[in-house]
Amino acid sequence: MVNLIQWNARGLRYKALAKDSFLKADIVAIQETFRTPSVNFALPNKILYRTDRHNSPSGGLLIGINKKFSSHLVNLQLPPSEVEVQAVRIVIESKSISIINIYSPHGNFEPSFLENLYASLSPPFIIVGDFNIHHPILGSLRTSRSANVVLDWILTHNMCILNTSDPTYFKQGCHPSLLDLSICSPDFLYEIKWTVHNDTFDSDHCPVKISFNYGNTKGPSVRRRIHWGKFGKSLNSILDMQNDIHSIQSFEKLCNQEKNNNTLIQDMFSKNFPPWWSSECSYLLGQKRKLLRLAKQSRFNRYWKRAKHIAAKLRKLIIHLKRSYWDKLCDNAGSSKTSFRIIRSLRIRDIPQQNAHRLIILEGSNLTSPLGQANAFGSMFGSSPISEGTPLDFSGTATPMDSKFLIRELLQSLPKKLNSSPGSDGITGRMLRCLILVNLKKILSLVNKIWLSGNIPPSWKHSVIIPILKPGKNASELKSYRPISLTSVLCKTTERMICRRLTDFFLKENIFHPHHFGFLPFRSCESLQMMFFNTLLKARSNKEYIIAASLDISSAYDSVWPDGVVYKALQIGLSGHTARWIHEFLTNRTLQVRWSGKLSASFTINRGVPQSCCISPFLFTIYLHDVFEIIPPGVTCLIYADNIFIICSDPSLQNVKTKLQIFYSENSDMVSDLEIKVGPNEIHGGELFQQKADP
Repeated sequence: MVNLIQWNARGLRYKALAKDSFLKADIVAIQETFRTPSVNFALPNKILYRTDRHNSPSGGLLIGINKKFSSHLVNLQLPPSEVEVQAVRIVIESKSISIINIYSPHGNFEPSFLENLYASLSPPFIIVGDFNIHHPILGSLRTSRSANVVLDWILTHNMCILNTSDPTYFKQGCHPSLLDLSICSPDFLYEIKWTVHNDTFDSDHCPVKISFNYGNTKGPSVRRRIHWGKFGKSLNSILDMQNDIHSIQSFEKLCNQEKNNNTLIQDMFSKNFPPWWSSECSYLLGQKRKLLRLAKQSRFNRYWKRAKHIAAKLRKLIIHLKRSYWDKLCDNAGSSKTSFRIIRSLRIRDIPQQNAHRLIILEGSNLTSPLGQANAFGSMFGSSPISEGTPLDFSGTATPMDSKFLIRELLQSLPKKLNSSPGSDGITGRMLRCLILVNLKKILSLVNKIWLSGNIPPSWKHSVIIPILKPGKNASELKSYRPISLTSVLCKTTERMICRRLTDFFLKENIFHPHHFGFLPFRSCESLQMMFFNTLLKARSNKEYIIAASLDISSAYDSVWPDGVVYKALQIGLSGHTARWIHEFLTNRTLQVRWSGKLSASFTINRGVPQSCCISPFLFTIYLHDVFEIIPPGVTCLIYADNIFIICSDPSLQNVKTKLQIFYSENSDMVSDLEIKVGPNEIHGGELFQQKADP
């Protein structure tokens, strides 16, 4: 069931009570928003399409579409008119429907305008809005100039009026009438239910609710909350009865089973009022609706005045409570965590959503099916040519790095973020934190079996990708999205234990160049800045020319060659067992894309290091550690993560340019040797200091 709300709001300011209805509805169509383009308005679960007046704050249209539906704005070719019109095409389970929102300030319609509007539409469609026409058929005592024009237009094209005899317009001293019309194409008539809300929400129009069955739409959104106390107690009691955990799959199945048994489900919008709501607000709201109901029964009585008085008192109270709640929230936001949570919420609220639709364009054709879009993302993120394998020798003597993990290492590596998203196995960090020490030792025994055997479970090599739109990018293009990977939390815990051992090995053997920074102790960004400025100041004191260039590796993690990483790991002295585990971890990985509630097909990846894995930064550091071997003399190279800084200084400017020309001529060879990609837009340089010009 799809729910649509149409309403002439007479301004969206101070309409907090109506916002709950907007959130619950799948589609909202609002007239007279009284908003200018510079004023933001957001609904958390909606994609908004606005038509604002630039020269005045009056008028304005808004259509809000639930984010689970694909939608795009329809460009209507209409003759000039005072009538405001906007149209949005929505795709619901591969079926499309057009929603047309109309507002006529004075109810004047030209026949040519209406004919052009109908010619721009394709059924099925629903036309809603404030037509501002009066006719006895619509409950009015008079007939306006354009009423017959509109009604004849509806009759000529066999369209259907959904309105019943219930009036939608109420005003003191005026006869109730049907100014707000709902019109649909004939093939859609028997799918629709039309009702009028009893409250006007401080407008002179009542909201209209239109419900229709269209596609296999889901029910209302729900919030799932796990009772962690019961979950931990139940999980530990079951594990206590088992002497050992046979496999990762059985542990994953047990965790998900107990999670389902101890999950509370509640409606996403079951909370009727915001957190600042008080009992006095409930009392005034009840009194206002009671008086409004009595006022609707007669045109002239004392209830209209009393209803307006109570409504004004309620608005004033709401403004006071909202400001008090905000002041209290700011006073309690002493910790940086709370402060940044508030700032993040405000930033998300202020981001314009007009271009954030769910329509994807692939090779000139529109993809509207969420599953088809998910597969398109998966094909793009998973597209990687299979490189020829390199013979690798994993033989060698065992080292302390290959030994079993201790319980101390596991406790140090347990995730500190309890609310991080799980991977495809469904296990979260909080689930692991619920285990008692005895059961953690059983998990450690299972992890050691995987570590010693090198047989990594498929769920540890599987990633769930969430595409996130890059700021300022076109939302209809696949390349405008950044992949966010969700991987197994238990696997990342094992990776942390391996990373601790790798760090000890790197520091003990002094593997990396002093100019290689990032992901290692005492190799932070601040250390690189100090070395960079020290180089600049030294050149300046020697009165030398200095030129610096910055190279950024595009798609850094995706450009890594797995066999090359393992080969270099063996070269720097890692044991054959650790290198074999890394090789097994990187090869034949799989991914799926989660998009609009759909999960794509599985794609195999044989290139790159996985995103969001704890061991990936260390592997990328190993991959770049031999860059310094191909840097020509006289050129200083600094590396931080995927950024390479090239610095060259000399008393002669010509010598500086010559050295850089030699470096750039060998840059293609370096890129070819490392199999990395440095695009033309990723190189930035500048002349920092120079002497007085030579005579």
